[in-house]
Amino acid sequence: MLGDRANRILGGCVIILALLAIFVWVPNDTATGMILRQRGRLSIGDAMAPMFAFGLIGLAGILIALEKGGDLPASHINRTNIRFLTIFIGIFLLSIVLMRWSGPFVVLVAKAFELTEQSYRDLRDTVPWKYTGFVIGGTFLVTTMMSLM
Repeated sequence: MLGDRANRILGGCVIILALLAIFVWVPNDTATGMILRQRGRLSIGDAMAPMFAFGLIGLAGILIALEKGGDLPASHINRTNIRFLTIFIGIFLLSIVLMRWSGPFVVLVAKAFELTEQSYRDLRDTVPWKYTGFVIGGTFLVTTMMSLM
């Protein structure tokens, strides 16, 4: 019975936050509505994607609130959970570091092998160099998360 109460509270909080976002945040943060009529033509407005996303979050809150808790007691945090969370956060932090610093490092290596004479600041908006951080950091993030899971 304790699991049912916790699910109802969590689901209610998620529903309230989704409704607040839909009715307060999105209208005050977007320039246009969900559908934009301009010069007799209909198009998707700025608010369509956030409204759809918050609608899905609200639906998830309803499903959580209606979910039946099992007869099993709620599990408690143990060392395995903390270890997993620490590894999870470490992977994200390391991937962000790789995204930030792999571009300048690759340019530094290219300068060492005399493949370029310019600095990273000059090259950071040119095609092969501006994607190195995202490719290296993103590949690291995806492969390590897949391996962890």
